[in-house]
Amino acid sequence: MPTYHYSAAKSRSSGRPGWSISFRHPLRTDQDGRPGLKVRRGLGTADDAEADRLVEEMNELLSDESYWSIAARPRAELKFSETVVTAFYSGLDAPASTAWEHRAESIPLPGRDEGYARALLVGTTGAGKTTLLRHLIGSDPRTDRFPSTSPGRTTTSDIEVVTADDGGFQAVVTFLSDRAVRSRVQECVAEAILAARRGGTPEDIARRLLQHPDQTFRLSYTLGPWTTEEQEDEGGWGFDEEATAPDQVEGNVLMEAERQRNQSELERFVKNISRIADDVGGGMAADLEIDWDSLKGADLDAAESMLIEEAESREDYDELVESILSAVLRRFERVDGGNLTKSTTGWPVKWDYSSGDRDEFLAQVRWFSSNYAPRFGSLLTPLVQGIRVRGPFFPEFATGTQPKLVLIDGQGLGHTADTVASVTTHITDRFSEVDALLLVDSAQQPMQAAPLAAVRAVAVGGHQEKLLIAFTHFDLVKGPNLRSARDKKEHVLAAVRTGLVKLRSEIGESAVRTIEQELKERCFTLGWIDQPTEKVTKGAPKVVAEMRRLVKAIERSITPTEPIPVTPIYDPASLLFAVQAATRDFQARWSARLGFSALDGERKVHWARVKALNRRIAEGTDIEYDTLKPVADLFARLTEEISAFVERPIEWKGDGAGDPDHRARALNSVRRAVEAVVGDLSKQRVVADHLPEWITAYAHRGGGSTFVRAQEIRDIYEEAAPVPAVVLEGPAKEFLDTMRHVVHDAIEAGGGEMLYGQGRS
Repeated sequence: MPTYHYSAAKSRSSGRPGWSISFRHPLRTDQDGRPGLKVRRGLGTADDAEADRLVEEMNELLSDESYWSIAARPRAELKFSETVVTAFYSGLDAPASTAWEHRAESIPLPGRDEGYARALLVGTTGAGKTTLLRHLIGSDPRTDRFPSTSPGRTTTSDIEVVTADDGGFQAVVTFLSDRAVRSRVQECVAEAILAARRGGTPEDIARRLLQHPDQTFRLSYTLGPWTTEEQEDEGGWGFDEEATAPDQVEGNVLMEAERQRNQSELERFVKNISRIADDVGGGMAADLEIDWDSLKGADLDAAESMLIEEAESREDYDELVESILSAVLRRFERVDGGNLTKSTTGWPVKWDYSSGDRDEFLAQVRWFSSNYAPRFGSLLTPLVQGIRVRGPFFPEFATGTQPKLVLIDGQGLGHTADTVASVTTHITDRFSEVDALLLVDSAQQPMQAAPLAAVRAVAVGGHQEKLLIAFTHFDLVKGPNLRSARDKKEHVLAAVRTGLVKLRSEIGESAVRTIEQELKERCFTLGWIDQPTEKVTKGAPKVVAEMRRLVKAIERSITPTEPIPVTPIYDPASLLFAVQAATRDFQARWSARLGFSALDGERKVHWARVKALNRRIAEGTDIEYDTLKPVADLFARLTEEISAFVERPIEWKGDGAGDPDHRARALNSVRRAVEAVVGDLSKQRVVADHLPEWITAYAHRGGGSTFVRAQEIRDIYEEAAPVPAVVLEGPAKEFLDTMRHVVHDAIEAGGGEMLYGQGRS
């Protein structure tokens, strides 16, 4: 083992009066897997003597290996300054609880045992699921403004609402990890550097910095928008709507002095980004004889990849990222209520709050959920991983006993042209945890590719009995052939039936039978939901009746079901063909995305998006990036093909074997059991079993690194899900054997049986 010498030094942060400390960390590895990750932290002082003292303390700590473990932190706190201790032990914490566990500590989610029905809202971006949620929890869009809505991707975190009348209001908010936020900030900075290299204006550069490419991480909410002296005249674009005063509801609107400070800070960030882009781009042009203006296609991609890698190695780049993160954390100081819990590194973990006053309660929660533009520069919404609230959030239209509901809203499905597109694991992982799956779709264009993909995922997972479909924008369904409300409803239902016919041919009759038989009972047509419930009640009583029917359907979802009196029996031999078809499709799609082959409907993915996916997996912050979802892809392909296998048992046992409804219920029970194990298996094989390879792939730098990274990711996929051939050997045989055992156990757990000629193989 080589011996490393570690020491610290101070440096002045560019454009800032304070000192920073930098050192190589003995317990943290760099991107190449070697010990000595470079760490840079602000010292919180502009005094030279104080900075020297802190550097001397850090050098003493670095020279004594007895401090080099998280267990030694209490002893270090007795001897060294808090600033030094935090800088060294940051990132060395023992494995932390998940955000879900943190929320459960503060507000447990009640279930069937307590008489509660859990419903998960799923839908495309802009379909209106969060607007519908407002009605279901009695939230007025004028006075409550919770949860926030807008035409774009507004809901970027989980929102969980527990209805209860046994006390006041409670909230717990959990946050993205410091590593996840840092990664997103670095990706925003990289986009801004590229914009500067391409000659973008300061406004262009700021826009790239303030909005992440996937539109789910908007720094503008927290740091403020980029403002110019001339603001566009908004007149002439449409009719004036009834004036509202949301600022009176939101409160805490930024004063002009704060806006100016935020703008000055952004101007400094943009200036530093431009300088880095000029220095690195100019240096590459001179050293490598690059003519940036003449580069195109793959050559430009390669050069820009090298540009970002070179920028990330600079000290002023580290200073810039740290300055942005410090600015983000300072926004927490504005929150004047509740209890903020931090990790041992000082990063916010969760925020708890309770109040007996609804207005006061929502005013505090809006720090973490609002998207109100006049408050940009102070909101913490982009940092939030999940929000859970509990209290008397009852619908105004409820009659009789108040419903006991847990309503869960999350990110939208996004829009896709592919009906077999994979639904994110962040959604499918919840299917088995809830009692009702409420798909929210637009009645104007019902059952397009994305919602149909969601129905497909529900069906192959055996969750048909949970599915409810709410069609919003029903008031906008118009046409010369639609003379009545009945015509309009039939128009919407016809679109559902058409989609189900397509699914029946692809995944099996039993997978859609339950949905088809109870289609009218499972579908709800809702209009005018962008208006307050009070207004809807007076002007559209039939819509209110539909919402009441929807709530009753959610409540009935916890009604116990009758035992299944039949048993499907399977021959494992045909499982080979299901696994073969699933892995072949998975491999073909990803080979095309990585640029190694061509496939209709698939395009080569830009290197930066592949790298972003690789980064999230390597750093352990996520297993997906935007539309790139390898785990969800393998899971979807396997469950779909195995669903087709489940559809065709070789025989049936039981007194009700001739009843198609009994058969459908039995097959769906098996599908649910298969889904549960295949989900875990997909994560294990794609991510956990190959984490070192993902880290190695991300570590590649320099010329040709994007191609090498793509090759190594393809290798990961080929080992994770090899395509079984006629002659089984090596990884393919091992994978098929694993699938046989997993599916065997799942089928038995789901109430079916597997037959083996010579015993289980």
